Amino acid sequence: MRGLDFGCGSGRQSILMAEFGIEAYGVDISQRAIEISEQMAGYFDKKVNFSVYNGKNLEFPDGFFDFTACLGGVLNCIPKSELENIAKELQRITKTYICVSYIQEKIDKNGDTPNIGIEHFDCDIEKLFNKFKLIDKSLFQITENGLTTTSELLIFKNFLEK
Repeated sequence: MRGLDFGCGSGRQSILMAEFGIEAYGVDISQRAIEISEQMAGYFDKKVNFSVYNGKNLEFPDGFFDFTACLGGVLNCIPKSELENIAKELQRITKTYICVSYIQEKIDKNGDTPNIGIEHFDCDIEKLFNKFKLIDKSLFQITENGLTTTSELLIFKNFLEK
């Protein structure tokens, strides 16, 4: 089984995939994040294929991954104008499952929405991943240091896989 951690950051999910015997790949737009990911994988003695994302195309063949994970609000960090292309690319390279989490809202202890640089809370993620079918959707909240984050976890499946 082959999995992609898109927007891997420090590589935690990628390393976890490798721990479970999955052929793991992690991509991130930050060269520094990839360097940290490689150090972390070495520390845990795990083989993970890390690479820097060029911001345009994912350099993998069609259907290369059995599943893709895009977690931790990665989609919120991508300019709205680029989300459609990212979704197309992830669907192109993923054979069966795509799992994404998306930050819907952040509220501070006063009930205000702080300006923290996260855009497009109103974006319809389900429409972006329209080549796959939504099979599960969950909301969850985390409160830390007086800031409550509401996120959505969506799992999509490609029923047209060959």
